[in-house]
Amino acid sequence: MALTKFDVVERQVTTAIKLLFDRGDFISINTLGSAAFRVLYDISQKKKHKFHVLFDDLIAPGKERIFWGYFNRVSEFSKHADRNPDDLLKNQDETLNDHLLFFCCVGWLDSGRPLPHAMNLFWHWYIIGHPDIMKPDYPMRNQILAVANNSKSRSVRLEAGKQMLLRYGEPKPGTIRIPSKDKL
Repeated sequence: MALTKFDVVERQVTTAIKLLFDRGDFISINTLGSAAFRVLYDISQKKKHKFHVLFDDLIAPGKERIFWGYFNRVSEFSKHADRNPDDLLKNQDETLNDHLLFFCCVGWLDSGRPLPHAMNLFWHWYIIGHPDIMKPDYPMRNQILAVANNSKSRSVRLEAGKQMLLRYGEPKPGTIRIPSKDKL
């Protein structure tokens, strides 16, 4: 069976989302998310889309190494032992994976593709947990803010995400509202 880059990215992100909601291994989630992010970033550069520009424009000149060093520190740590084989990975911020998977969803939308089911659920789970990132004219903003104001701890929200995936399964085509590319 032949797979496209997007087939692989979808599998990686979907698996990472399921692991996240199951409170799975932080490193595994990050490895899957980082690999998917890199593919989406590279495709955006090659196809001249906007996704990579979000990061390229965000980072101050001369600070690229610091930004990408922090952003990629977990995936780089797990790939390379030649620089410092006795190094320790300290202070893992579990919310880093939340942001990483959200960025993967943004990169996916930038490709012009609708979000697959797990990414769509994650998109909304993330927005509810981070309502301050929404534009004032974001669709359903008031409803999301009402839910977000009643949100509990991260642990409770992770369990809710897991239950959403289990309860709703794969939807019939056209039954779930998906954010449009122009709302990024």
